[in-house]
Amino acid sequence: MKHKTIDKKYLILCLDRLTRFKHTNEKYERVFKDILHKCGLNSDNLEIAKEIFNNSLENFDKKNNEFLCNLLEQEEKNMFYQNRESERNFPINLNIYGAIKNVEENSDLPLNIKRLLMQEKNMDKNPIELRKKYSLLYPLEKIILTEGATEEILLSEFAKKMDLDFEKEGILVLGAGGKNQVARKYYKMIEEVKLPIFILLDEDATETKKIIEPKLRKKDKIYLIKSGEFEDIIPRKIIIGAINNLHKNDFQISEKDFNEELNTVKNLKEIYRINGFGDFQKADFAKEVKKFLCKNIEIKGELNDIIEYIKTI
Repeated sequence: MKHKTIDKKYLILCLDRLTRFKHTNEKYERVFKDILHKCGLNSDNLEIAKEIFNNSLENFDKKNNEFLCNLLEQEEKNMFYQNRESERNFPINLNIYGAIKNVEENSDLPLNIKRLLMQEKNMDKNPIELRKKYSLLYPLEKIILTEGATEEILLSEFAKKMDLDFEKEGILVLGAGGKNQVARKYYKMIEEVKLPIFILLDEDATETKKIIEPKLRKKDKIYLIKSGEFEDIIPRKIIIGAINNLHKNDFQISEKDFNEELNTVKNLKEIYRINGFGDFQKADFAKEVKKFLCKNIEIKGELNDIIEYIKTI
């Protein structure tokens, strides 16, 4: 099968997908089936796809590659429960070393690729030591499952203000895509994921909490925000500053623009409506808050409590 190869850009995409946080069998099957399809092969033989992956690479170092493959294999087994089907992916007979040598180092690389580059340069260093030193996220140690994008984008940023660096401690935040998806996501995860899971829910997600609790593992924790939604526990000063920075050429807001009878999101939707600035988008708002955050902001109240609780898991 030496005549079948794939280009460098696609190789890096494959490496990225193979090292993301997703169950072993799910991601490996997807990547290798996609390789077969891209090469125009009507086959379900994933071993052929692995051969194509390896044939597409020039660099190979047996010792270093064995180290990287063993590292990834052990991490897969530490993160996920394996079954007979997923065990077929082991040993990982892929030229991970060769794939890394095709990566152009830049700040835009995902952390799962950055850590492989760093590990390849520091074979004698413990992966956890490298993670803590360079904020590499991997290997993972715990998962935080949230309702949506705001928490996914901002929780780690606020945690840094309290000396809890998620990327140094191996804490991954996953958004479920909405309150109604959290229980479904958690049920799937407990069948696959070995790592402790912290579930963060808005105040109105009591039914979701009830659905989850009968299946909640001893090592997992669930927290219902007492003050409403996640946006309600973000300091008002930060919210105002972020909105004013985002719309500095259109309008400026202050404390007097907020109705204390409404929650934060409803207030911001109303502010956007009154100013004729279209629909308020949570994800855009979260990204702007992330950019606005400065080192001297003090985290108080329930946001502080949540982050302190995460430290104990």
